[in-house]
Amino acid sequence: MGAGVAVTSPVRASVTVGRLETHYARAGRGSPVLVIARLDEPLEWSAQSLVGSLAANHRVTVALPPDSVESDHTFASWLAGLLEGLGTPRAALVATAEHALHALHFAMHYADRVTRLALVAPDPPALDGGAAGIVGDGATPATVPLLIVPGTLQQQNAPDHRALVQFMAGETFQGVG
Repeated sequence: MGAGVAVTSPVRASVTVGRLETHYARAGRGSPVLVIARLDEPLEWSAQSLVGSLAANHRVTVALPPDSVESDHTFASWLAGLLEGLGTPRAALVATAEHALHALHFAMHYADRVTRLALVAPDPPALDGGAAGIVGDGATPATVPLLIVPGTLQQQNAPDHRALVQFMAGETFQGVG
């Protein structure tokens, strides 16, 4: 992992995507990493935290989709607009829980906008064919590197924390514990 300085105080701002205001927090410098997670959760930006570790070598933006972004297609439109509004044509994505399958859908349809995709503690697909709707909708499988992490963003110094940081840096790793 390269030498960087973790930023402990993120800048908070918002951007309008369509007619939806999206709040986000941003810190760090380097290649862009967009984390799609709840801003109201206690995400630590210290050097020991996952988000802080990523901010040591990347420009990390944490954003949460507005409540009205519920389907794969509205999520994809929102995310494409968010990247545009942030001035980021391509980014690595880290999506948590309920947003993981939407992020996978985005990566399959907009592979040219995603450099890497990490799904953290993804919710299982709904029994109503949620996963089939993502994979079986005519999309060409993306060539985006993918990592699935069973833990959460709050775990510190865990093997999955290190694996995610290494994955975002493009390094090889031994796998998730």
